[in-house]
Amino acid sequence: MGGHGDLGGMGGGPLEGGSGGIGGEGGQPPTSICGNGLIESGEECDDGDDSDPEDGCHDCMVLPGYDCDGEPSQCTPIPAVVQISGPGLNHDFAANAYDGSLASMECIELLISARANALVQRVEVELGIDSGYIGDLVFKVVSPQPKVVTLMSRPGMAEPADDGTGNDSDSSNLTPAAPVRFFDDATYDAETMGNTLDTLGEVCQDDSQCDFKPNPGAAIGGPLGDFIGKAANGIWRVCAADADGSNGGTIDMVELSVLAW
Repeated sequence: MGGHGDLGGMGGGPLEGGSGGIGGEGGQPPTSICGNGLIESGEECDDGDDSDPEDGCHDCMVLPGYDCDGEPSQCTPIPAVVQISGPGLNHDFAANAYDGSLASMECIELLISARANALVQRVEVELGIDSGYIGDLVFKVVSPQPKVVTLMSRPGMAEPADDGTGNDSDSSNLTPAAPVRFFDDATYDAETMGNTLDTLGEVCQDDSQCDFKPNPGAAIGGPLGDFIGKAANGIWRVCAADADGSNGGTIDMVELSVLAW
């Protein structure tokens, strides 16, 4: 009979061991593996390749400026929001009207609708202008806040102040057929616009100089980079004015490009 008791004890050991095994299987969840193409716990994306730090998904986190979707994740750069008014606006601005204020300028309004709460990362502006004397011209862009950046202020002239006074500036021309573009890393400085042309020369069309980095002249304000980090959504204004003489001008087209996320 004692022997039977020993056999019962032996039977108890295996039962207890089995229970312990079941408990182990129900313990810690499996560890996430970055780079397997599956979006697992703690991951925002997984493109199956974690070796490229600039493909939009790195260390299984979405990089700023990208959208990622699917398994494996496909990542694409967030595009800029582009608003265009014109060509054919025929919006005139009067000669000798600029006095340094926005109220003395003619402005085109453009609505930027990026994703909710998006902040500006980059701004570019393109203008189609008809003017017979670029040295009289002032261009500004105004964000919804409002924040003002002067794109160009009377090229070829050392202005005494940003108030429309003074003369002796560049006498070349702008034509809507050859729009000029402003962005911070452009090759040419806006202050030098038209400096290789004579009185009959057309900027961009005749000198192939079409891209300019902003230069505020005597105006207060920095580059277009001053908009970075500001709220992107809302009404923006691109403004033009003439500060001297009898030429005036016409806004034919405005393009505003705002990269924001």
